[in-house]
Amino acid sequence: MPSNLAEISESLQRIERVTGKTAETVGILDERQRVMREDMAELKEHQKVANGNIADIATRQHEMQGAVGMLKWFVAAMTAGIGAGAALAGVILAIVSS
Repeated sequence: MPSNLAEISESLQRIERVTGKTAETVGILDERQRVMREDMAELKEHQKVANGNIADIATRQHEMQGAVGMLKWFVAAMTAGIGAGAALAGVILAIVSS
């Protein structure tokens, strides 16, 4: 019987050591996961800000494209006006010179 008690005692000590190591490992993993959760929350906030900035840039780009389109229209109208003015001036010069 004493050898059985010694074996049981030794087994219990081993179990206690393994349990302690397991508890320590679980504590370390829990701490690492907490840090990872905090980092993920920060990344989500940063992503929200970045998405807002990208939307603002896209809006400005569309406004600039509209402004460039309007500028093209003005240049086309001005060129047509200059062409019409030159043609009218040619007609007037032909009438005056004859």
